[in-house]
Amino acid sequence: MGLARVLTWKGDLLEAKGEYRRALGLDPREFDALMALGDIAIRETRSREARKYYELALVVRPNDPAARARLAGARPPAAWRLDAGYLYDGYNRSRVAEHNAYLQLGRSLAEIGRGASLWIRGEEQRHFQLTDGTLNFGAALRPVAPVAAELELGVTPDADFRADWQLFLAASFPWHRLVVPSFDFRHFGYSNGSVDVFMPGLKVQLRPWMAATYKHSIAKNISGKDTQSGQARLDFERRERYSSYVGY
Repeated sequence: MGLARVLTWKGDLLEAKGEYRRALGLDPREFDALMALGDIAIRETRSREARKYYELALVVRPNDPAARARLAGARPPAAWRLDAGYLYDGYNRSRVAEHNAYLQLGRSLAEIGRGASLWIRGEEQRHFQLTDGTLNFGAALRPVAPVAAELELGVTPDADFRADWQLFLAASFPWHRLVVPSFDFRHFGYSNGSVDVFMPGLKVQLRPWMAATYKHSIAKNISGKDTQSGQARLDFERRERYSSYVGY
């Protein structure tokens, strides 16, 4: 059990589950192993499996408050999600104030795979007294374990300053529990040409509560010149419901 707890702390959930199941093989009524497997299932968004383990734990200890609370909280995630955002930039001289707004409706497809989802998002951007509206369609899935991929297509009718259409592809390859390479590709189509952006990246889990990410961007511009930039970010998650980050 001690090794299983260390593996869980390190984020090696597959190995941790193996250790907990070995403990259950020796004693099917091992309360801590049942609770731990339920907790891991929650982290992996498998609420039905989590409920099974919590129910078995309650058979061992019918009045345990922690097991009762976790069973009550192990509900399937919401199938639909609505997000909205608004950003306003004000200026004190001749430049007119600008704003960006979006509204996104998403549908979880957890029944076909972990992390699978579809979404549609409408955006409005007002810059330099011009307004563009963009409609985006996206999907996220795990085509081959453990690869995670995202695809998004955006269209801006009668664009004034945004691309007429844009394509976004992203993939991450967690080949190790502590190191996750990634690759993003963006294509922006304009009436006079196109811009392609390639962005390889790397995420390193420095501590269970801290991760560092770096992405390097290479843009192939309409002018024929290339531009490059880098993005660095530190994420902190001391508690499950609260997180913060700093970036440059």
